Amino acid sequence: PPEVRCFKEVLNVVKFEAMSSHPTRLSNEILSHFFTLFVAKFGTKAFYDVFDCKSNDLAINFLLYKWIPSLLSTPPTRLEAKSHIFGLTRLLFGDRALGFDIQSEIICCAIKIILSPNFYRDALS
Repeated sequence: PPEVRCFKEVLNVVKFEAMSSHPTRLSNEILSHFFTLFVAKFGTKAFYDVFDCKSNDLAINFLLYKWIPSLLSTPPTRLEAKSHIFGLTRLLFGDRALGFDIQSEIICCAIKIILSPNFYRDALS
């Protein structure tokens, strides 16, 4: 169907931007939110399939060097935080067995999101 073909093209553009060596702060935030929603909607298998079609562990490298650092440097607002926590939790307990170092990074990121001032400031307003 044309929707699937269109979605694959969008995903290729997003993946290309995600692996860019000089993405902007805004593009990092958009990418992290996009892949959070992607994992939440389609699951971890789809996330790994998108990245690992050409190279092994590309998804893990994206997670460790792009997605998590983006969330740590700019914690999401309360509204976005729920989906980020959900997406990270799905990755943590997903199909693929992750190493202890990756699990600990995901857990630390989730804790930092929950403890961030943005999370509570938005709750009070």
